[in-house]
Amino acid sequence: MADGSGSSVGMMQSSPDEDRYRLLKERYDGLKTTPERVNCETHWQEVAELMSPRKVDFVGIRTPGDKRMTKVYDSTGIVLNETLAAGLHGMATNPASKWFSLRIVGTKVQTEDGQMVDLGEIPAVQKYLADVEEVLWSRLYQPGTNFTPTLHEIYLDLGAFGTAAMFVGQRDDGGLLFESRALAECVIDENSDGKIDVVFRETSYTIRQMMQMAKSSGWQVSDKVKDLYAQGKYNERVKVIHAVYPRSERDPSKKNTANMPWASDYFEHEECNKLASGGFPEFPYLIVRWGRYTGEVYGRSPGMTALPDMKMLQAMELTKIKLIQKAADPPMWLKDDGVVGQTRTVPGGINYWRGNPNDGVMLQPVSLQGIQYVIEDQNMLRERVARVFFADVMRMTDRANMTATEVVQRTSEQMRLFGPLIGRLEGELLGPLIERVFGILSRLNLLPPPPQEIQGREFTVEYVSPIATAQKQQSAAGIMQASQVVMSMIGPEMGAQQLAKRVDLDKLCDWAWDLFNNDPHLLRDDEQLEQANQMQSAQMGLATAKPAMDMMKQGAGAVRDLAQGDSATDGGVSKMVEMLRAKMAENPEAQAGMEQMLNGATGQAA
Repeated sequence: MADGSGSSVGMMQSSPDEDRYRLLKERYDGLKTTPERVNCETHWQEVAELMSPRKVDFVGIRTPGDKRMTKVYDSTGIVLNETLAAGLHGMATNPASKWFSLRIVGTKVQTEDGQMVDLGEIPAVQKYLADVEEVLWSRLYQPGTNFTPTLHEIYLDLGAFGTAAMFVGQRDDGGLLFESRALAECVIDENSDGKIDVVFRETSYTIRQMMQMAKSSGWQVSDKVKDLYAQGKYNERVKVIHAVYPRSERDPSKKNTANMPWASDYFEHEECNKLASGGFPEFPYLIVRWGRYTGEVYGRSPGMTALPDMKMLQAMELTKIKLIQKAADPPMWLKDDGVVGQTRTVPGGINYWRGNPNDGVMLQPVSLQGIQYVIEDQNMLRERVARVFFADVMRMTDRANMTATEVVQRTSEQMRLFGPLIGRLEGELLGPLIERVFGILSRLNLLPPPPQEIQGREFTVEYVSPIATAQKQQSAAGIMQASQVVMSMIGPEMGAQQLAKRVDLDKLCDWAWDLFNNDPHLLRDDEQLEQANQMQSAQMGLATAKPAMDMMKQGAGAVRDLAQGDSATDGGVSKMVEMLRAKMAENPEAQAGMEQMLNGATGQAA
């Protein structure tokens, strides 16, 4: 438009913030409507209806409190998914035993005596890492973190949908906070390395909640929200998007939220209005996938594999219900001119017949056959679905007649079947989880101070869950087999002696101790080990020198008499001592004990 002076006034330009959030909205809408996402949501909806009915909100709009079991006639899928989630929780992240450890690997340092050793083998470093593990463990399972139920929800989503999302943050009091995010709310994107680095989470707040967030957290709500609040429309809902993505432009030297590696933005979807902006030093969303095909972002699950059988099982269950109803109240064959009045099929009902009763049976039920075949087919389908959900790995009912050794071997073999899954859990869930928790606790100064050898170095997280331990114990089985072969070839006694000569027992003990993730504080350090070795050597010398000690006791009086009688004669006692030492030289193991006694005798004579 133009003003009276003839100069033109351009259209109002949008601010950088408006452009930024408009682009974020477009990116979210684009990810939400990709063909893969649309196909996945349809697939997830079918899986949820039969195996996770609480989460049937991928397609359509669900009202709170509505029925979500309307398509379930057989609960096999629901039970097996719960069993798989419980089994994974117990084997991979059992809260009753430590399922992770910290290691520093691949770093060589020079010791004071000039030897090159791994940094992770230094006792001070091992004890520091063990102390850090204890702090991480106590903080993870501290009351109020919601860690255990969140992990269970993650495993449920993995089994059913193949993709699960966890948010790791902090409570208002600074403690850790874990939350499982519904897959229907989250859209994701991955980088060129195949790692998830973008998450848009859709949620909604009432007008009243939006105004509360504005007061407590400083949200910059839009004028539309303020107007609705002024009109008293407190329960109307506003769609809000939380976007977390890599920040392309930042100053790493600055530690404020605007320069953190990961940007965090809350905005109103319809209005493209900025609510809050911040950042994270680590990626707060942990997106884990059961398995995925090349070129796909979202994962595939056992629930997807079992879906055809579950659909068939539901159809057969409905058919069986109809057969049972007909068997309980079967249809009847009636002659059209034989029955008087309405037929009574209730128990004890009396029917009247016109004509000769011998002409045939008044009421004859329709023959019902084949229900046993339906039951057999259902059992076959249930067993097939159970194998898809690894029920044969989880249950122990078929091991009643096994020995303890057979049970351990069978369990180890079956746990190794989870190797590919554990590898993905480590890379996408458990590794980033420990990294995120370590970062939060480190910034809160809740971790012990590191020793000088470790300062400025990175840690490697190693998982020691029962599944991972079963996989690593193959090396221990190899050592045991090699030992058995050696002893069987040259005899148990000579084999044990040869192994003791060729194998460093101290290193073997340290290796086995670390293999089962035992506390390094229980092992002696180098100084304590040296003292223990000296004490053991002294005890062995005394035990071996016992006959000579008895002889010395018997001759102690003679030595003293000789010392007193020949005190004026030079070398009398010395010659006696030299003679005894020469005699004991024939038994080197007893020499140490004799040396102590002879020195004592010499001291008495002096």
